[in-house]
Amino acid sequence: MRGLVWRRRAQRKFRERQKQKLAESEGRARDLQLALERLKMEKSALETRNALLEKMAGMKPGDRQPPQIDEVTGRVGAPLLYTSHLLSRMAVYSEDE
Repeated sequence: MRGLVWRRRAQRKFRERQKQKLAESEGRARDLQLALERLKMEKSALETRNALLEKMAGMKPGDRQPPQIDEVTGRVGAPLLYTSHLLSRMAVYSEDE
């Protein structure tokens, strides 16, 4: 009889450990998925910024207008607006020279 009780208790503990491991794995998978999405968004913003800067590098010195966003990517977003802000500040500094 003692052996039966011991085996049941051992099996219950095993099932509890398995559930805990599964919950931890699922939590880690969620964390990794969120990190992946964040990195994809960051990559997209950097690609857009790079395209704008490459377009800006190809401009003639007398050009005052930075390239239009839709000419480069066709997308509009906060990173693009920030990049446009940086490019406009660069234009101000180049005018001072």
